[in-house]
Amino acid sequence: MRIDHVIYAVSDLRDAAARFAQEYGLEATGGGHHPEFGTCNEIVPVGAGQYIELMTIADEDSRHPLALTLQQLIRDGDRLMAVCLRPANLDEVAKRLSITVTPGERHNPDGRVVRWRLAGVEAALGPERLPFFIDWQGAEAALDREHNEAATADGIAWVEYGGDAARLEAWTGGHQLPFTIVEGARGPRAVALRRGTDTLVIP
Repeated sequence: MRIDHVIYAVSDLRDAAARFAQEYGLEATGGGHHPEFGTCNEIVPVGAGQYIELMTIADEDSRHPLALTLQQLIRDGDRLMAVCLRPANLDEVAKRLSITVTPGERHNPDGRVVRWRLAGVEAALGPERLPFFIDWQGAEAALDREHNEAATADGIAWVEYGGDAARLEAWTGGHQLPFTIVEGARGPRAVALRRGTDTLVIP
């Protein structure tokens, strides 16, 4: 199991992409719309087959829990929203945790549709703000190669996480993941990227 990406909730995609480029030297490489969620995104590759997903509201009338959580979070400014993990076997994780696997897709401006399966989204959006899980349905290698070619960092070094360490370990099945646990509000607080011998921290 590994970190696949983190979601960063933003009020304006264009402004957020420009800020990430200017402040952090991280360039967005495009994104698309999630029709079933009422959201849209920009992908910011950060190396090691990982990325930061800038996400905002596309449909103000959407009542999907993801869109509703986004609306709530960005009232006080752009912020880290969720962590997505890529397990070796999504179905085994879903069975162990008794959570539902659901399909998702992104419609890119060029007409390409990227499809995946998710589990644990409700837990990521709920009060515990736990990580959720993804299966790219065989597209992992191509996506990782695409993200690595565009990256200006060397992968995610760690994610600062508020909450209960034992609960997080149980949820992830005891896998060794680069989480730094801190006291206070639950959920991801900051993400650190490797860049050569330096570490770039994004709150």
